[in-house]
Amino acid sequence: MVVDDSPFQAGQLCLLLNSQGYATVEAHSGREALALLEKRIPVIVFTDIMMPEMDGYQLCLAIRASEETSDIPVVLLTSLSNPKDVLRAIECRADYFFSKPYNEEYLISRTADIIRTLHLRQAKTSGQEMVVVFKETSYTLKPDFQRIIDLLISTYEASVLINNDLLRTQRQLSEKLLEVETALQRIKHLEGIIPICMYCKQIRDNKNSWHNLEQYISEHSDALFSHGICPECYNKAIGEYSAVRGSHDEPGHLS
Repeated sequence: MVVDDSPFQAGQLCLLLNSQGYATVEAHSGREALALLEKRIPVIVFTDIMMPEMDGYQLCLAIRASEETSDIPVVLLTSLSNPKDVLRAIECRADYFFSKPYNEEYLISRTADIIRTLHLRQAKTSGQEMVVVFKETSYTLKPDFQRIIDLLISTYEASVLINNDLLRTQRQLSEKLLEVETALQRIKHLEGIIPICMYCKQIRDNKNSWHNLEQYISEHSDALFSHGICPECYNKAIGEYSAVRGSHDEPGHLS
């Protein structure tokens, strides 16, 4: 059973579970879920926490209150953003947390584990209720240690997944930053208006000093130079060379 006041999100999860061979039923409120539970008992219940009228915690308490449904594993779908979430989940005797947005591969894997564990779960332990106070709020906890352990393990695993995603994102950002820094080092932008002498083509820097064009570019970028001659200069040089050879060939010229 998937319980979510968002038909779209409930439908998405049902489609994912259906793709793995699970039969599913949707409920879009806590009260609708309880009505469906009176007709048929599911193997596992996935419920969103933030729902109007009856939230996921209240639904879980109602499931635990009925002898017919008390042993159904209840998975809370939420974002783990506050330690109070864990305490309230223990208080209502939920079994597992799956963080939203959930990792589909992880959810499928853990669902199979939950169903396998269901058949191996020992009888509930008996004992007095425990009271925990956190930030001036009192929580009454049942000493159902098997569920507490399951819940804490799933909470830890969800946190590890989130942390791994953050580390992967951080690593990708670091790689991109390194690429940007490398590019900046190679470019070293030549910003602003650069004065160039119209005769000798030297460049004046911001300290009013003049530099050879090649020297200036080398100092302000990682560009490397190879030397050649453009066609226009080549033709000009050939013309000057021919003129000089012609003057050398004139009668009376001493080599």
